[in-house]
Amino acid sequence: MEISRVKAIFEQEFCSFLFDQYSYQFQLTGIFDNIIDEEVISSFLSMYDFPPKQKLFYDEFSFFFKSYAYQYEKNRLNYKSFYEC
Repeated sequence: MEISRVKAIFEQEFCSFLFDQYSYQFQLTGIFDNIIDEEVISSFLSMYDFPPKQKLFYDEFSFFFKSYAYQYEKNRLNYKSFYEC
C-alpha cells in the first residue's frame, strides 16, 4: 500500500502522532507494503489504544500490527470458507 494512503488512514483514525513518529520505519521495513485491504490498518488502530504520551517502541508496534494482521487474515479466510460450503 502506498505510504500516502497509510498516512491518510492514520489521520482518519486520529493516530497521526504514530505515523509521524514511525513514518521512516514504516518505509524502511515495508510493514504495510503487502497490505491490500486498508480495513486491516483501520480496524487495528481502532482496536488498540496508543496514547500519545505513552512510550512505545517501533518493535512493539510492529509486533502488535503483524499479530493483528495475521489474525485478521485468518478470520477472513475462515469466514469466507465457512460460508462458501
